[in-house]
Amino acid sequence: DNDAYDVLNMPRQGKKEDALIFALKFAMAVLVIACPCSLGLATPTAIMVGTGVAAKVGILIKSALSIEKANKLGAVFFDKTGTLTQGRVMVEDFKVLDGSASAISTADKRYLKWVSMICSAEASTEHPIAHAIKAYGKEMNADILPVKDSTTYPGYGLTCTVSGYSVSVGNKSFMDMLKVPMTGMAERMDALEKEGCTLCYAAVSPLGSNGDGGGGVEEKKMRGALSNDDTKTRSYRIVGLVALRDTLKPEARAVVTELRNQNIEVYMITGDTNASARAVGLMVGLDEEHIHSQVLPGSKATKIKEWQTNHPRGSCMMVGDGINDAPALTQADLGVAVGKGSHVSVEAADIVFVNDKLTDVLVAIDLCRHIMRRIEMNLWWALGYNMIGIPLAAGVLFPYTHVALPSSLAGFLMAISSVSVVISSLMINLYTKPVFGDDDGGGDHHDIESAIRPMRNLSNLSVDIGRIDKEGRIHSATAKVMNKMMADCASRFGKACSCKVCKCVGCCNSAARRAK
Repeated sequence: DNDAYDVLNMPRQGKKEDALIFALKFAMAVLVIACPCSLGLATPTAIMVGTGVAAKVGILIKSALSIEKANKLGAVFFDKTGTLTQGRVMVEDFKVLDGSASAISTADKRYLKWVSMICSAEASTEHPIAHAIKAYGKEMNADILPVKDSTTYPGYGLTCTVSGYSVSVGNKSFMDMLKVPMTGMAERMDALEKEGCTLCYAAVSPLGSNGDGGGGVEEKKMRGALSNDDTKTRSYRIVGLVALRDTLKPEARAVVTELRNQNIEVYMITGDTNASARAVGLMVGLDEEHIHSQVLPGSKATKIKEWQTNHPRGSCMMVGDGINDAPALTQADLGVAVGKGSHVSVEAADIVFVNDKLTDVLVAIDLCRHIMRRIEMNLWWALGYNMIGIPLAAGVLFPYTHVALPSSLAGFLMAISSVSVVISSLMINLYTKPVFGDDDGGGDHHDIESAIRPMRNLSNLSVDIGRIDKEGRIHSATAKVMNKMMADCASRFGKACSCKVCKCVGCCNSAARRAK
């Protein structure tokens, strides 16, 4: 039949109906193959699979926006206690004073009396320092006395009434506001702080010493808004100096080194004193100008806002675990709550670590970048697929091949484009968590190496080495620890690390050797 329509041939001139059908077939093929399903699936499927993979490795990502922000990361801010350190604060020294620099002997009855009052004051709080002081009191069999009018001042300390005394426990700034005399204690405090200790002070004042019947500064506004009348009329005296020590997480230095290798600025924000913060900061490899100490909870957010103002195109991450970190976690572009953090910090964070490993910071950044690369790959694939498929469906090759793309085949190819994008997203399941530095699951066996305890007088340090022979006799020898240890691992003894010679576990040389 000469009038029959052949899809492989152009319609003859004068057949308007055939020409219309011919055009409609190409139009239908274009409409079918140009369905944007693959473009619409490129991003959500990758995010869905990626967040699932993150959950499997102990990282909970709350929103897709967090993944995008992690790819523009320019700075990471760390809290100190509980984040860079283990958060298991222990009492290094507990001095009960007689109102001056003179310490009372533990055999003195007054010692246990004041320990009981200080521990009782801390009984109502959940701060890590309070837990350490309470544990010391339990070890000393100190009684927990009734407490009244307890008021906490975040970033400073607390006040309460115990056994007829107004008791104030807090940091040096709190004591200064109360105008507590601490004559002759400067040298002792400096020595402890340089060794990385956090100092906590306790001062008392008999009730009625200012005629107000007690309570001291309890009714005053927190954060330094203590009235001049109180500080002038109430006679406080120092009765306790508590030195507390925390332990660095074994992977802290390796994490900081890796972040810096990725050209990410690393900062530490803490409420601790300058000396204590500097000791910890240098041990993890921070620059001194990136160590912010004596920062109040509200001021942490201010520090982050300053960085954001100076770096409008970048994003920053705040890693913390406590209630006092919540404002900073909210202010940061990307707030991260570490595993054992408070409910408030977890609520304020964009990403939550189920585990307490600091290396999860690196894993989260790496995984977010992996997800973004997969999203970009999906989008380019879907776009390229349509850029090639649409011209073919429109008949760009028909003048040369005389072959048109059937609508049924166009529909099949459209489905293949969507399936291919989904399969590409599912490939994220093959993601392998990288291993950084000391992320070997070793846990507490690194504590000795990472303890914040600079060692001095190495040439005078002796170690007894013993062995038992087959007959059960003990033979011992004494080995001299030479100053060469300082050259081999300076950072473990309170000095700056030289990566050319340092052999310590947390240094960048160690991480490089492990990577090889």
